[in-house]
Amino acid sequence: MPGYKQHLLIGTIVAAISFWIIHKFQIVDTTLTGIDWIVLAIVVFIYSQLPDLDSDASKINKIWNTTAGIGGLFLILTNTNVWLGTFCILSIVGLEWVAHRGFTHDVWFAVLLSAPLLFWGQLIAIVGFISYLSHIIADGEFGK
Repeated sequence: MPGYKQHLLIGTIVAAISFWIIHKFQIVDTTLTGIDWIVLAIVVFIYSQLPDLDSDASKINKIWNTTAGIGGLFLILTNTNVWLGTFCILSIVGLEWVAHRGFTHDVWFAVLLSAPLLFWGQLIAIVGFISYLSHIIADGEFGK
């Protein structure tokens, strides 16, 4: 199975081809500002790795555990958003009980995690979804 570098490469190539198709056939507006390009790159990076969130050995799992742990503690200790902070901490614990290549490798989960990207725009959400799917397909888990 591909590692994180291969998933990133595959996700980037598939996202670039998808962007070109979306732009060429004017499926959605492809006008992007400077910050949108940065967000798009971050989305491709994260979403091409995200299905491996359930693997203790994955880069995205380590990034999530560190970010959610520090961020969650900060939110709780500063009383900024105790609910979100608690969710962050509990998500780390919850990921310990999730089997690798379980629900994080399902298309419905890709839809669920891509939906919030619609707040940034249709293009970002579509590219995020496609990057996520590229991971599942590369792992040979699509349709199982």
